[in-house]
Amino acid sequence: MAKKSIINTEKENDFLDELKKIIQQARQKTYAVINFAQVEANWLIGRRIVEQEQNRKSRAEYGKYIDLELVVTVYNINHGRNPDLEKQSKTLADYALLIAKIREYETAGLGLENALKRQ
Repeated sequence: MAKKSIINTEKENDFLDELKKIIQQARQKTYAVINFAQVEANWLIGRRIVEQEQNRKSRAEYGKYIDLELVVTVYNINHGRNPDLEKQSKTLADYALLIAKIREYETAGLGLENALKRQ
């Protein structure tokens, strides 16, 4: 069995480090997109509710229109808190595990920046 040269090993390490960096950057972009999308959705829902309630008038005339009730279901997506939901979505399960690891590293005193680098 032939030994790998140090040069190849260093190149492989550089290659793997580059892949890790690409994954970290993609995760950061994903977090930003998810946060923005959630904020945008909430804002649009709120705006649409106000428009509906005010019937597109500048001020609402309370009591004239049907009461509007909004029911929202909030799921706990922390790792291990909702196993049925995690089983249904591998992406969600992976995300929950990633966040749990980052929290674990940060709680251990690594700080957020270093906790993110460990991923």
